[in-house]
Amino acid sequence: MARTFTLIAAVTACLATSLVAGQAVASEDPPLPPSDRIELYQLDATPGTGQALAESGIDVVRKEAAAGKEHIEFTADQGDLAKVGKLGHKPEPVRNPQGQTQLEAAKAQASGGYTVFRSYSEQGGIADQLRAIADANKDVVKLQSIGKTIKGQDILAVKVTRHARTLPDGAKPAALYSATQHAREWIATEVDMRLLKHVVANKQALADLLRTTELWFVPVANPDGYDFTFTEGNRLWRKNLRDNNGDGQIASGDGVDPNRNFPTNFHYDEEGASSIPSSETYRGTGPASEPETKAMDGLMRRIRFALQLNYHSFGPLLLYPAGWQMYTETADNPVYEALTGTDAKPAVPGYNPGLAAGELYITNGDTNDRAHGEYGTLSWTPELNEGCEGCGFVFPDDEALVQAEFEKNLPFALDIARSAANPVEPVTHLGNKTPDFVVDPFEVSHGRDQVVEVNAKRKLGPVVVQYQVNGGRTRTALTTEWKGGERYGKGYDVYYHRLRGKISGTKPGDSVKVWFRSLTKQSANFTYKVADDIGGKVLILAAEDVTGISPAQGVTESKYVDDYAKAVSEAGYSSDVYDIDRNGRKAPHPLGVLSHYKAVIWETGDDINPRTPEQVPGTIARHSVETELAVRDYLNEGGKLLSAGKYAHYARHANQGFFFQPDAALGECVTATTRRASSSTTTSSSTGWGPTSGSTTAARARRPTSRSGSRAPRARSPVSPPRSTAATRRTTRITTTRGWPPRRSCRWRPSRSSRAGRASRGTGRAARSTRTRARGTCRAASPTPRGNA
Repeated sequence: MARTFTLIAAVTACLATSLVAGQAVASEDPPLPPSDRIELYQLDATPGTGQALAESGIDVVRKEAAAGKEHIEFTADQGDLAKVGKLGHKPEPVRNPQGQTQLEAAKAQASGGYTVFRSYSEQGGIADQLRAIADANKDVVKLQSIGKTIKGQDILAVKVTRHARTLPDGAKPAALYSATQHAREWIATEVDMRLLKHVVANKQALADLLRTTELWFVPVANPDGYDFTFTEGNRLWRKNLRDNNGDGQIASGDGVDPNRNFPTNFHYDEEGASSIPSSETYRGTGPASEPETKAMDGLMRRIRFALQLNYHSFGPLLLYPAGWQMYTETADNPVYEALTGTDAKPAVPGYNPGLAAGELYITNGDTNDRAHGEYGTLSWTPELNEGCEGCGFVFPDDEALVQAEFEKNLPFALDIARSAANPVEPVTHLGNKTPDFVVDPFEVSHGRDQVVEVNAKRKLGPVVVQYQVNGGRTRTALTTEWKGGERYGKGYDVYYHRLRGKISGTKPGDSVKVWFRSLTKQSANFTYKVADDIGGKVLILAAEDVTGISPAQGVTESKYVDDYAKAVSEAGYSSDVYDIDRNGRKAPHPLGVLSHYKAVIWETGDDINPRTPEQVPGTIARHSVETELAVRDYLNEGGKLLSAGKYAHYARHANQGFFFQPDAALGECVTATTRRASSSTTTSSSTGWGPTSGSTTAARARRPTSRSGSRAPRARSPVSPPRSTAATRRTTRITTTRGWPPRRSCRWRPSRSSRAGRASRGTGRAARSTRTRARGTCRAASPTPRGNA
């Protein structure tokens, strides 16, 4: 049946998109002067260059590891190109298989007359097609304007459902399919339009769905900008047509990015959006300053959609929140994972699924976080493919290729429609089910009393934690909902919520088995051991990597722990030690270990970069990335941190120059020339350690064993760094959740089996020279931009 639907849709799409075959003339704005015209460029440079370019304001859209270098693609006008040249780089245009640059390919398409693509306002264009579809299908289609653009055009939306014109909007569960916030992404327009035509052409076969569900379509959310890309020299224009300097002309310093202008997380930092008007991610003068944003936000507020797909290009990626902070899963993440699939089996074949800030890059003021965080709408950004190697944003004007991209995305789009009525139990062609419980396990506890956490479906009702100590009788404790930390963990919890309970009455050496249950369901269990030596006020987190090789140190446990313990004691505090080397090179768990301390001293000794003997330069041990994220969770819940070391956190300042293996089952990353997926450097706003952190996920803790330093009554004096010669050679920083000097973070994606409810663990994705990535490749611990969200 699905194949029959596709054939009907193909015929309908061909008819509708072939109303007029000719050159589109849709905007009265003059073409940009040659110096302001945007082109797509590429270069190969040392690892970390792409991040450095992005931080300088260049619109980096792709980064890949290639033969020990970093392959970078970016858009630029002549001014940006000169800036890159001054840094010593010699970029070349990206070319398609015909040898054409983006602007050359666009000019060739326009000169021959478009076969597929249409502007918004031309005769027979997108607006006319929407009106025609509504007129021909009055039984199921309602057309409405949701607002005006800067130039006064109607932003058209279509509602498709039974009794569309008689029932109030939002009377049924609803799904939204929006597209083309970014003007140059023409394939997004076409996929959204073909999905609409498919639904209408198959309204009889889809009668049950349309009886219970509203399907909404906004194929062009930025009509002015979209029309502008149909004029000479303007094909890669991204933003709306806001005349920022008021000179009456549209030039490179004009326009606002509609996908950075939403109020949620607006102006959170300068990484996820820019304050510079000439930037491609310029956020605008204020939240929802743009009429296009007001229109979309008003529609989302009014209808309160259950689910949304917001089409962009180019990927191929399937992105979902959170986007404003690295590796931050929402409480509703199990629903996202069930519908989106895995690397091995994604909802759209060949696409890479994952968290937006991890799979792509940091964003703030964007649609997905606004939809989920403010309106409870689970929201995805499918980054559609480019059509051919090197085609970039200029998808070929080829009916077969466009239709193939639509058909590839159709099953996922229909899953979204069929799941709108009950998203927590989604309907997916992948056959995935959502778990009732997602437990956050750990192996070691540093407390006689221990908080444990589970992410549970809200519909389960009350949940209790049950446990056995040393195989004894079963004990029960109540759970309460975790309300989030200082910076993240609040909201994004429509269908799941994080619950915490306290285990008490244990002592050092005890073995504790833990599980959760509701009236009708029971979770998986895990067992932890209470460490033998606990109770200090300060934890010395020894990450000296003495069993590593960078440098080789010839010992098996930390060299400077006694110095730190003595300094803590002299300051009037008792201390414990967690030595990563002595604990099997495992990171501490935030709840299990770190949460039991008023302060943590994270010291790295003489280590430069954590690596095992089999790892080569340019790689980093997995535990280093995991430790950073554990400390982030600890800080989010009010912890205090002092960070110290001779080369403290060297890799985190290397602009994504280090790779790691996120899947523990595959060992450590042993080559720095494999495809990129995650790096050890993103800004502090990405990690939640910066001056304005915040997020949408729960703090976690992994609890290893520790040994104790000396203990003394608490004094009023502050914790002081060690005074020994070895210690004073190191850099020392004091950190609380109010600030963290290293403005970089690590990127980590645990395997599915190890992700049991870890909210602050996210997903990294390898940038690929082949544009796809195999499972198990090493990752660079920071965003690897590919796409245009």
